[in-house]
Amino acid sequence: MRYKNKMKQTKILTILFVIVALILTTKAALGMDTDVVINEIMVDPSTGNEWIELYNTGVDSVDYDALGTGFIRTNLGDTVITGKINGHSHLILELNNKLTDSGDKIVLKNSPSGFIDALTYGDYTHAAIATHTDTLLTDELISRIHDGNIEWIISNEATKNSANNRKPVGSILSQNLAEVNNELIILELTDLFSDADGDDLIYTKISQKGGVLCKVITNEQLQLKLGVNWKKDASCTISVDDSYGGVVQKTVNISVTPALEIKSLKVNGETVNSGDLAQELKPLDHVTLSVEVNNHLNYKLTGLAYKLDVNGAVVENEFNTNLNPGETKTISIDFDVPLVAVEQVFNVDLIITGKDYQNPSILRKDLFNFNLEVSKDAADIIINAVTLGQSELTCRGGAWLNIEYTNLGKNTEDDLKLLIQSGDLEIVKEVPAIDSATAALIKIWIKTEDLSEGDNTIYVKGLYRDDSTYSNVLSTTVKRNNCLLSYAPEEDTWIIGLGQPDDELSVTLAEDGFDQRVMWYVNDEAVYQGVNYPLPFDQVGEFEVYAEINGEYTQVWTYIVTDEPVSESGLIPEGYWNGSFDGKIRDPASVDEFTIENNFAKIVFDGNLDLTGILNIDEVIVVNVNKVSVDTSDNAAPELNVPATITIKKSFTNPRILRAEGFDNDASEFSTCPESICVITNNSNGQIIFTVTGFSTYLVVEDQPATIDISPIVISNVDKGKSGSVQVTIKNTGTYQSLTGLSVELLDINSKYKANFSGSVPVSLSAGQQFSLTFNFYVPEGEDSGQHQIGRINVTSNEDSSEQDIYLSPKSYLTVDNIKINGKSSGKLSLQDLNEIEIKVNNEYSEDINNVFVMVKILDVDGEDLEEESDENDIRDGDSETFTVDFDLKGETIDEDTYTLELTIEGEADDGSTHTTTEIKTVDVDLETHQVIINSASLSSSTLQCLRQTTMQVMVENIGKSNEDDVKIVVENSALDLSLSKTAIDLEKYSSGDNDYKATFNLNLEDAKAGSYPLTVKVYRDNDILEDSTDVTLELTDCYAQSSTTQAVNQYVNKDQLALQLQNELDVRKVQSQKTIASFRDTTAYTSLLTIMVALVFIAVLMGLIVSLKRKRR
Repeated sequence: MRYKNKMKQTKILTILFVIVALILTTKAALGMDTDVVINEIMVDPSTGNEWIELYNTGVDSVDYDALGTGFIRTNLGDTVITGKINGHSHLILELNNKLTDSGDKIVLKNSPSGFIDALTYGDYTHAAIATHTDTLLTDELISRIHDGNIEWIISNEATKNSANNRKPVGSILSQNLAEVNNELIILELTDLFSDADGDDLIYTKISQKGGVLCKVITNEQLQLKLGVNWKKDASCTISVDDSYGGVVQKTVNISVTPALEIKSLKVNGETVNSGDLAQELKPLDHVTLSVEVNNHLNYKLTGLAYKLDVNGAVVENEFNTNLNPGETKTISIDFDVPLVAVEQVFNVDLIITGKDYQNPSILRKDLFNFNLEVSKDAADIIINAVTLGQSELTCRGGAWLNIEYTNLGKNTEDDLKLLIQSGDLEIVKEVPAIDSATAALIKIWIKTEDLSEGDNTIYVKGLYRDDSTYSNVLSTTVKRNNCLLSYAPEEDTWIIGLGQPDDELSVTLAEDGFDQRVMWYVNDEAVYQGVNYPLPFDQVGEFEVYAEINGEYTQVWTYIVTDEPVSESGLIPEGYWNGSFDGKIRDPASVDEFTIENNFAKIVFDGNLDLTGILNIDEVIVVNVNKVSVDTSDNAAPELNVPATITIKKSFTNPRILRAEGFDNDASEFSTCPESICVITNNSNGQIIFTVTGFSTYLVVEDQPATIDISPIVISNVDKGKSGSVQVTIKNTGTYQSLTGLSVELLDINSKYKANFSGSVPVSLSAGQQFSLTFNFYVPEGEDSGQHQIGRINVTSNEDSSEQDIYLSPKSYLTVDNIKINGKSSGKLSLQDLNEIEIKVNNEYSEDINNVFVMVKILDVDGEDLEEESDENDIRDGDSETFTVDFDLKGETIDEDTYTLELTIEGEADDGSTHTTTEIKTVDVDLETHQVIINSASLSSSTLQCLRQTTMQVMVENIGKSNEDDVKIVVENSALDLSLSKTAIDLEKYSSGDNDYKATFNLNLEDAKAGSYPLTVKVYRDNDILEDSTDVTLELTDCYAQSSTTQAVNQYVNKDQLALQLQNELDVRKVQSQKTIASFRDTTAYTSLLTIMVALVFIAVLMGLIVSLKRKRR
């Protein structure tokens, strides 16, 4: 029994041992769950569930599904652990509201009583469990510092399902290296990096860029040093490892300060940063790179140079300059964008180099990178350059204008025109098509004659795409000088004998070598080239000769070629030789009682004279008022030194004949002609007749007694506060008697002028004699400007006495700066356009001058002065103003080449003093060689109703330099089938008295329809050269029978017009009848028309009365 019990016990023990062994064997195979610990807890996530991370500190895996015993206990309940966790790995338990935010315990168990790991947090504590009393915020967690470590931390960096470790941290570093000292820098890495977990860090260099050498030494320091090919921007990358899987890489950015530094760059004045895109450019644009460079060395850099790399195209050059120690200098690089540059962005590397002064083998340098963009427009023609072959044109016929132009646009332009303009010059030149990125040159001849005198600016621009697109405008200047310096002779009218040699005409040019450009014209036909014209006239007639070069003209010489004596002044009447004058045909070789005569006198030479040696009577005989003179010297007309009878056409009471040896103005002093030479035969009927025995110069005067004549005394342009003097001449103008007992005195002159005479007064003064005295004076400071009387001089003698006013005109402080006629200082007066005269007036006084005006007179225009006045204006002291006066010379009788302008400027200063200035200017009349104008064209009635007849009056005038002997006037209208003309009209040149013509045209338009008709009036010279034209409008209206009251009223209203038409009809018929009837009033037609007119007027008046009575009844 005991044995059996023992056997039973043994059997039970064996079974128990086997069970325990099996359990132990199974546990060994599954791993020990006691190696698992709580590693990380998320209590209050902002999203998702709470979670707990477990960590297996062992090497064997733990399969909780197989064990079925693991769970997590919190105050809110248990959570079973499922899944498998490998050695040194993590397992995440997702909880569902099993953790209390304010505090809780977390216990890892493998059985209800099996305790493996635990902790508490927040406000929950347990004596046997590690407690973290910190309050956890949302997304904060509790984790071991490293997996399985005994230290816990609170963190907001979750490492869910990964190793618990905080990586090292460090800043992105920047460091500067200077090339100057080949600098070596040591950086303390422990100062640059940190690890929150306190782990030991391991530093390793990963890479280096930009030519900087970097090296980790002693695991705590980083060494930086410039290499050979360093760049301004370099870097060194470092790896930092905390041995717990926390590895970071950090880069040290290194900025290198070179010894030679490019501090800044400007492209065409605009700053560009490194790597930036500069302003947009176009082909051929000029580019200026302004580079600011600095020498950081303490010694100089020499031989500065640059290299410009544009997309691989390299340009190198030297600046020929140095940089002193520490010096900053701006240097420029200039270039043009190539014409063929394509549209794109170009990468540009600019390298500046300089030689190290201490070690020339070292080349200091710096690089600046930027970008340039080139673009093109669709249409872009530019004028590149405009040059003229000559800067001045004088006698040269012209010069080539060189125009360089380029197509910068994207397209071919096939309708390009070049427009050249300067003043009145305008040239449009079509040029061939020009492709994109192509340049061209064209030459255009500019004629000198097309340019104005003085400076000319020639503008050039391109027009294309149907003239809708324009290029830029370029210009060049050229000065046109007068080529004709002078011409000879000055006298413009010559009479020469047929076949008689005469002096040649000549011109002097301002430049040599252009003689053959001078063209001579005879009666407007080109006949000769050269500076000297030999006048080869071989026929009798009148010839007009002038020369031209480059549009400059000489005066017109009129040559009268004759084989008999002639007189342009009319001393010999027309037809005197051929008998048309008085029916007598005369032979110049044998002339009886040769007679010359004009409005002043007549000379009848005795006997028979041979006058073949005299051609121009005007050269040897002068007949003026009271005076005749005949040049009988050997080289003039000795054949006229014969007895003659002279008639002076003037009445004399007590005539005296004076005689002087010599001819005209060159004659000696006159004396009384003795009776042996001069005998008066008649003095009646307003003329005196006397005979002479021969010729010199004779003057008939009224016998005058001794008479005192005092010269005018006008003191002008003397400064106020200054003294001066003028000469006064006293003359005996008598013809036979002396002045005796002479005395001179001043009358009514204020003492402030300090006036007196110096010089001696003779006792007597013979007839015709004179003497002079000096009048001394002083001009007071406050004297008014402008001419005014200050006193008189009185001269007395036994025979006569005389007084003369003394006038003072102090210097005026109103001065004329310049005078312009029609916009030019050398402008001319126009006979057709309104003339604008501009006067710039300066105030040189110390006060303002107010109410200044300018009075302008054109003196002696057909015997009268034309006068106009400007508006008033104030001129401040030291300032100037421009005044304008207009003259319209149309309709004036202009008979001179030049006229005198008299300008009077007047104003009153603030101090009350008046200032007056007078200026004289001679101005030419703007005349062409040929110019016939229509002065007026008018209809006697411009509106015709029943009577379709009227007259047109046309006045034409020759305002040219030449006589016109074949002028034609035409009146025409094609709708009226009207064409009337007057032909073979002779008009003398403008300066003569017979340079206009009035033509009358009778218009009979009975069959014309009602309407408005422009009648065109034209004037031609040489029968077919149109000179001028104008239109005159004629209105034709229908003529209706008037029967109603309204018509009666219209008749009454239009009675004046009807009467006017009747009168016009009378005028027309009167003009027509004058050809055959001496007086139209003596005809029955006149009586009939007059009766009709009276009857019609009576009917009109009667109708008007009827209308008036009807209105009153209403």
